Amino acid sequence: MAGEADAIRHFEFSKPATVESPVLEVSKLALTMDSMKRTIRRFLDISMAVAAENNFDRLLPQLLTETISAADADAGVLYLTDKDTLLPATGLLSDGGELPPSAPRADSATGSPLMRAAIHARTARSARLAEAEIDALG
Repeated sequence: MAGEADAIRHFEFSKPATVESPVLEVSKLALTMDSMKRTIRRFLDISMAVAAENNFDRLLPQLLTETISAADADAGVLYLTDKDTLLPATGLLSDGGELPPSAPRADSATGSPLMRAAIHARTARSARLAEAEIDALG
């Protein structure tokens, strides 16, 4: 396990973690470390793809698709900010289909708790939405 942790520390993600142990906790930790290596590698790949994309209109759906996949989500909506308002930029299903254009604009008074937190902090936020929040998106 120490070798796997050292590989992660050196950004070496090419080999899967292959630690077998009769101790259940060690085996679970090895599986978790392997998953962590794949996730970090995926985010590095996303970062390179984002840096290489010059077309903003293609970038947003690509970024959202990768985020939905990494989060193992069913769908997602990407919002852009305009002062104190969040504007839906793109919405996609996990299969790549577009969500209906019903995602609401949000401001610090009308948005969900997640949206209000993003507006207040002036930084991106992500979380699993409650059923009521999903219904409010249409």
